[in-house]
Amino acid sequence: MRSGKLPKKTSKRHRIITAYFIIGGIILIFAFIWYTNLLLQDIRKDIQILPDLYSKFLGLPADVNMEYFLFQYFMDEIIPRI
Repeated sequence: MRSGKLPKKTSKRHRIITAYFIIGGIILIFAFIWYTNLLLQDIRKDIQILPDLYSKFLGLPADVNMEYFLFQYFMDEIIPRI
């Protein structure tokens, strides 16, 4: 008779399921990191619009039609990015 804790026999099915969960978890972590980096790059590009618009606004003379300027900037810079 054996006494104490007996080692459990792990079935092949249990090991395969464990491996699938580990590999799936690693894939999910890498996908999350990749997607987060992709979003950060897009946000950095979008944030650059405001300083660019402000610098163009400062360089304009006082008698320029602002509505036309903003419309032209919207058509040239923002619409092509969409």
